[in-house]
Amino acid sequence: MELEEVILSIIVSTGLVSNCVDNDYNSCVAHAVCYGFSMSPEVEEKHPHGELVSYGVLVQLVFDNKIKELKKIIKKIKKIFDKK
Repeated sequence: MELEEVILSIIVSTGLVSNCVDNDYNSCVAHAVCYGFSMSPEVEEKHPHGELVSYGVLVQLVFDNKIKELKKIIKKIKKIFDKK
């Protein structure tokens, strides 16, 4: 019961904040990429929301010309996959 309440609190607070803050703080490009990809049933079924938004964050970093941050994140992602 407590775990369910924590999970619901996270979901509700995240949704509330994402609708109340300026788009500059809402990763709007990342979510646009996610929603665009999720229009394909195959992608929607095989890839969770967080995975699609994560890819969208990489795209957003390119749009924002934050190449240094992009390279840093890609390096961390590669370390994660090298461990698998």
